[in-house]
Order: sequence, then C-alpha cells, then structure tokens
Amino acid sequence: MSASLQTAAAYVLTVMMLGSAGLHLYWVLGGTWFLATAANVPEGDFFKSTTMIAVTWIFIAGMLAAAYLALGRIGQVGRWIPQRLYTIGLWGLTVVTGLGALFNIIIIGPRVWDRLVFGPILVVLAVCAFVLARSRRQRVTRA
Repeated sequence: MSASLQTAAAYVLTVMMLGSAGLHLYWVLGGTWFLATAANVPEGDFFKSTTMIAVTWIFIAGMLAAAYLALGRIGQVGRWIPQRLYTIGLWGLTVVTGLGALFNIIIIGPRVWDRLVFGPILVVLAVCAFVLARSRRQRVTRA
C-alpha cells in the first residue's frame, strides 16, 4: 500500500476518533445536545448511573488510544514504540469497529441513525484501521 493511502487513513481515523472523543467528553461533562438521539433514550436519562459515566470515560480513553495508534503507525508519535504493537492494536480496532458496524447496520433493527449514520461511520473506521494494520510501513527514523 502506498504511503499516501496509509497517511490518509491515519488522519481520517484520528480526526474521527478525536471528534467522537470530544463529543463523548461533552456529554459526560453534562452536555445534552444530540445525546437523546444518539443513545436512543429520553432526554436526561442517560447519565443517571455511575456505571454509564464510567463506561463513557473508558470509551473516551479508547478513542484517544485509537487515535494514538493511527498516528504511531505512520511515525507521527511514539517512535520508540515497536511498530508491531501498533499493528496489533490496529488489528484489534479493525475487529471491534467491524463488529460495531455489523451490529449497527444489521442487528440493532430499523433505527435510521444506527443503519445510516453510526454503522457507516464504523465501516469507515474499520477500513482505515484495516489499511493501517495491513500496511507495511517504511522504516521510521528514531527521533
């Protein structure tokens, strides 16, 4: 795969993950815009349990980690970390986002947001992670 395709995949994945992490951060800190629609719950019901708050913080950490994996794979960050670790993480991300896409598009049901918005977003993330995991990255010079 070409270096430009790898770079594009890394930046698309990073921007999408950082945007999603930012939105989830907004929600966990008390924001409500779009939350009821995204979570398919009545307004104000989502963050009533400490479990949901904790799970959301874990999601945020995972999204930030995914962005780091993408940038690390193209040598933009963490050059001291072996590329093999980035590859393993990206294969895991490929599986998780691929299953998420399958779940949203096929399994959840007739909700339009899941099939036409969240599912396709997860497909894009899965494809980007796959491109990065499968790529043979050029040797990164140590900084």
